[in-house]
Amino acid sequence: MTIVLRDIYKKYEKLVVLDFNFLEINEGYSYMLLGENGSGKSTLIKMILNHTKYEGKITNTFKTISYIPERVNLPLFMKVREFLENIIMIRGVKTFDLDYLLEYFELKVKEKQVIKNLSKGMRQKLILITGLALDVDLYILDEALNGLDKKMQDKLLKYLEELKTKGKTIIYTTHYEKYFANFSDYIIRLEDHKAYVSENQTSS
Repeated sequence: MTIVLRDIYKKYEKLVVLDFNFLEINEGYSYMLLGENGSGKSTLIKMILNHTKYEGKITNTFKTISYIPERVNLPLFMKVREFLENIIMIRGVKTFDLDYLLEYFELKVKEKQVIKNLSKGMRQKLILITGLALDVDLYILDEALNGLDKKMQDKLLKYLEELKTKGKTIIYTTHYEKYFANFSDYIIRLEDHKAYVSENQTSS
């Protein structure tokens, strides 16, 4: 499975955001997507998800994708587990053990509470679980470490490493470049509208 982007051109009104010839994402690898604010990271993700129009061609053979955004407007008066079960039902794909994930990210004791009563960090963990509970081919995470304490950041990284050993493909944006240094197989850097891909030399 691959995603191949060719002759990509994207602008908003008169502002050119992306303008590059080729980018390829292959199955089973982790890709760290880097760039300054406004460089086009979110736009590139939207293009892969087919959530925005663009010029060029994108061929995507990944059958299932889970997108985990940085922020989600959560239904504050739903209970934690009720919300998760509804999301899983709506997506209609295979899932991992929800109880395991609730325990792993330390939300099991909160599963019967309404989301409104969760702290910011707990809400961020809930957003992560909504995406990580899905057994898909490709995971796209946008600034997933934000709002997590160091312990949870470490647990998330460990879980992503487990997903990679299962052959999953992972794309993620982050401002914690050094934190992911040993996890990333490739680095996609957006600069001056272009996309540059390099193998991560520090990856273990």
